[in-house]
Amino acid sequence: MSQKFLPDGLSKVDQLDFLSGEERKFSRQIQGRTYANMFGFVERFIVAKILEITRGHWLGDQIALEALVRFCDEELKHQELFRRIEPMLAAGMPEGYRFSISLMRCSGCTAKMHLGRAGPDP
Repeated sequence: MSQKFLPDGLSKVDQLDFLSGEERKFSRQIQGRTYANMFGFVERFIVAKILEITRGHWLGDQIALEALVRFCDEELKHQELFRRIEPMLAAGMPEGYRFSISLMRCSGCTAKMHLGRAGPDP
């Protein structure tokens, strides 16, 4: 907790002249915690989309299916990482932080995701 969580170039907190050094460090920590939560949130959608893509390979291209399942396994490791980070950060920061994006409000988001291809949406 003695370190800032994000570099100045990403955080831009150093441009807020009205903050003290400690306030800038704390602001970077809040930003870092939010980045970690956002990445964990996105990882959940990646796995959901990849699992959706596997349907086309269940009884077809076994190599493609295995590759997609392995990809999901790696993404699940990332989810675990971000789940572990949040309580560690929470223990060192004051109460009151809340990451409030709800998966329920985004239930249709995976239908709009187009992973691994370039070009306009169909």
